[in-house]
Amino acid sequence: MHLTEEQIYQEAKLLTDRSKERLAEKLFSDVASHIDSGIIKSHLEEVEKRFQDLESKKTKLIDGEKVSQKIRKLIDS
Repeated sequence: MHLTEEQIYQEAKLLTDRSKERLAEKLFSDVASHIDSGIIKSHLEEVEKRFQDLESKKTKLIDGEKVSQKIRKLIDS
């Protein structure tokens, strides 16, 4: 019998939190194994650059909720 994604999802919701975590890790690993290593390298380089910018105070973090509020105001006006 072949299960649909929805059936699998409904069954997975019944798992313990720890079992859900392990399942998510397995699924992520499976998907990640198909990602081009060049893409991963590029993303990691960008993460490192952004981290260095934060550490050196070249950039700063902005509260996501405040940004969302500003965008909503712009859209609504």
